[in-house]
Amino acid sequence: MHRERRLGKGRPSFIFALALLGWLPFFVGLLSICKKGTRLDLLLMADIPVSGAVFMLTYAAIALSFLGGITWGHTMIRRWMAPDSLWPDKILYVWSLLIHWAGWFSLLLGPRSIAFIWLGVCYVAQWVVDFRLSRWEEIPVWFGQVRSVFSPVAIFSLFLVGYLLKI
Repeated sequence: MHRERRLGKGRPSFIFALALLGWLPFFVGLLSICKKGTRLDLLLMADIPVSGAVFMLTYAAIALSFLGGITWGHTMIRRWMAPDSLWPDKILYVWSLLIHWAGWFSLLLGPRSIAFIWLGVCYVAQWVVDFRLSRWEEIPVWFGQVRSVFSPVAIFSLFLVGYLLKI
């Protein structure tokens, strides 16, 4: 019973809907980049000019940091949930901090095309970590399923923007 509750059955529709909303900034950023000259500061009522690239890069960095926070939170409670874990706690704590820093570092990179490619690589790496944790049943299976639906789109968007900004 405890194991079934922890792992869950299927994808919870509420969480899936929230994850779908998490895609929105990727699409808005990508559309504004494809339509050159579109400024999002008017839409966002910002005091400074916000290009689609800055909008998407900032959101992607924050979302990556959020994913690192999920790993950190998982590591804090895993002794209770998976005392016979395959991964030592120290590795996951260090990983969650490194992926958090990687997102922040992307905001400092230039040119922007490199920042997007860097974030794409970081998203792939975090996806692999989450997939393995889900596969080894250390986190709910539905989390891995949700990530496997949404991560490829985010990763594709990041690499595509990196390419578009380069040409």
